[in-house]
Amino acid sequence: MSVVVGIKEQGKIYMAADTMITYGDSKRYLRNEHTQKVWVVEDTPKCIMGCVGMLSDLNVVRYCSGQLVPELNVLKNDINIGTIIVNTVPQITGVIADYGKICNKPADLPLASSFLLGINDHLFSIYPDGTVEEEEDYVAIGSGADMAIASLQDSEGEDVYVRLIKAVEAAAKISLYVGGPYVIVNNEDCEMLMITSNETIPVDELEAKDLDIEPLSEGEILPEPSKKKSKKKKNKVDKEEKL
Repeated sequence: MSVVVGIKEQGKIYMAADTMITYGDSKRYLRNEHTQKVWVVEDTPKCIMGCVGMLSDLNVVRYCSGQLVPELNVLKNDINIGTIIVNTVPQITGVIADYGKICNKPADLPLASSFLLGINDHLFSIYPDGTVEEEEDYVAIGSGADMAIASLQDSEGEDVYVRLIKAVEAAAKISLYVGGPYVIVNNEDCEMLMITSNETIPVDELEAKDLDIEPLSEGEILPEPSKKKSKKKKNKVDKEEKL
């Protein structure tokens, strides 16, 4: 499992995700732009997606599916929740069924994964039972999603990139299945960014100027995540030494 966060702001959709994946009791990090949990939908303008659940589902939906939103709807900007229910969900479930999976999903669910879809100024959530919701402001799916949503609520009014990082950091604090570095994409310039930092910045002190945001170029390999050392306040250390 993973976490993907979406924000709708000023007519644009932003998404952020962690890069950690797990196989059994082992973990590793997605280091290539082509395998990230958020991506640009190539054949549809101003369209991005995110996925949590099975990495195989992400792969087939990203590279094997047809047009997720009909071209006529895109050209007319006639996109609503019905468009996604009638067109996008069957495309997703169909391509996963056609290409098969190694791991089995629960028998009573059509999917084993959840998705976010951002197109134009619309942000949709698609859940494993086929439910679709249109979000008016922000959403999070996956491990630690409740903490991420609480963070998004608490950070309203702040810089959008700060809000995204705070949200995924909040999820990482309580979930074993979420870890940085983090990637961000929006559906305006469709540029994939990665967030790195050489020092640990407390989330409650995070500001836009503290973020080291770098574009992730075609085929670029992400660096291994650096180990962060927690900083303790001196007076707290002194108190513990006296016990």
